[in-house]
Amino acid sequence: LMARAGRQREFGAKSPSREQLAELLFHAAPAATGSCCPLELYVSVDDCAGLAPGIYRYDRADVSLVLVNSDAAARGEMQEHARIGAQLARPPAVLITVTARFDRIERELTGPGYALVLRSAGAALHTLRLVAAAARLAAVPLAMLDIDTDARALRLDWRAESSVAALAVGTPAGEGAGTW
Repeated sequence: LMARAGRQREFGAKSPSREQLAELLFHAAPAATGSCCPLELYVSVDDCAGLAPGIYRYDRADVSLVLVNSDAAARGEMQEHARIGAQLARPPAVLITVTARFDRIERELTGPGYALVLRSAGAALHTLRLVAAAARLAAVPLAMLDIDTDARALRLDWRAESSVAALAVGTPAGEGAGTW
């Protein structure tokens, strides 16, 4: 499954379902929780069956999505940056952005601390990709981020919480959801 997911650069026409996204977030969120630093998951939804377009924060405690921004232009800018960052033919249906809560990181983590943040984010992305494959979704990590755009769209102060990784999510090209 991972070999297939690694080659995916085009998503299918069918939208991921709310149930698939819920399964992905529920099973992958513990990887972000158990890291060396507090990681948060934000979900930019452009096209997901059963879920209104918008930018949401995943609330692990309530196992729910909390709307943080409904502005279509802000979401569109994030989605376009995701298209470029993941080298996709078109913007993804769903974008999961991993952020680090720097305001919660101990002062002792300065210097090598950021390397630990990036390692934790990488582990969270790897888990997200594995769970996405199991949920019959295609997932592509972004090779680059635009932290200014992310901070504006996610309504964050980048000095306290900033994007450190992201994953474009959709259905596999050429196959319907549930058949991958």
